Amino acid sequence: MFKVNRGFQHNAEPFWLVPLFCRRGRVDREVIGRIDIRERETWFEIDPAAAESFAESVARPDKKEPGVRFDRVD
Repeated sequence: MFKVNRGFQHNAEPFWLVPLFCRRGRVDREVIGRIDIRERETWFEIDPAAAESFAESVARPDKKEPGVRFDRVD
């Protein structure tokens, strides 16, 4: 399970989040599971087989959206 610091307060919607997850995590949308958009953050599932590489990819800084932060939730 992962979370990103974007939620309803930031107008987060699946049509924006899924491409963000794919781009930042360098994954295909098929590895993205349930998405739970909350007020200030969004929790989401990544297939366990892709989770480690996803975590490494999202840890890198992003020039396009430097304020977007991902965290792993165990």
